[in-house]
Amino acid sequence: MITQVSKPGVEKAFGGGYAADLLHELQRPLRGIYWHDHFWGQATEDPRLATAKTNGTSASVAADNAARGHLLLTTGTDNDGYAGQGVGLNWQGNFCPSTSLYSQKVALRDALITECRFKIDIITSVKFEFGWTDSVADAGAALVRATPTATADNAAIFLWDTAENANLELFTVNAAGTPVSTALSTPAAVWAAATYLILRVALIYNGTDMDAFFWTGTDASDMTFRGTKSGACLGSVGLTPWVFAQARVGSASKVASVDYMWAYGPTN
Repeated sequence: MITQVSKPGVEKAFGGGYAADLLHELQRPLRGIYWHDHFWGQATEDPRLATAKTNGTSASVAADNAARGHLLLTTGTDNDGYAGQGVGLNWQGNFCPSTSLYSQKVALRDALITECRFKIDIITSVKFEFGWTDSVADAGAALVRATPTATADNAAIFLWDTAENANLELFTVNAAGTPVSTALSTPAAVWAAATYLILRVALIYNGTDMDAFFWTGTDASDMTFRGTKSGACLGSVGLTPWVFAQARVGSASKVASVDYMWAYGPTN
């Protein structure tokens, strides 16, 4: 069950860092729909998680309570084997107040926001996604980066796919338009094997579509803004936070270790 909470509830769930900065900025009680997990249990027992999506030999999604808890997405040893985890289509853009992308400062109180802290043991021959998408059961939201095509109809995600290049990309798809993928200008500065990275994706409702905003960093209270995609996805469809790892060429299994994930969106 997704819970409606007030400002103290968000502080308790999200802790300090970015959430504390956001709440300080708001200067008034915040009410919204949030989900948060630090994966401290012995298994993925959170009833709010959707059924994991896996395919291939030894591919799995499992919780590991060692080292403060992680969600482990193991790709398995098959080429294109994968492991993905969504929450549920519990957030929707047109439930948010409409905010013009260009006429005023982005109001994060009116955004759908999701964030995760993770690391991958091997960042060669691997694909990774994180952000918002419209399905908990796709074999990845993005299909092809170079001439962008997607499995999802609506999504706004970070994409890393070494089958095509060595760039961390901003990938969006709108059911009323076409997929778009844009490489970060300094991908090497934000990506390293077995090193924690924080990714954040916010969606602002512009009256019809969702405008997407992307951040990366290693400290949730000091993130680097990475870009904006106007009209990234439709505002009239349910969306879920999504994390996904997939093996590419070779037989070595990769493990994406997710330290935490959270998502927030205002009530209607």
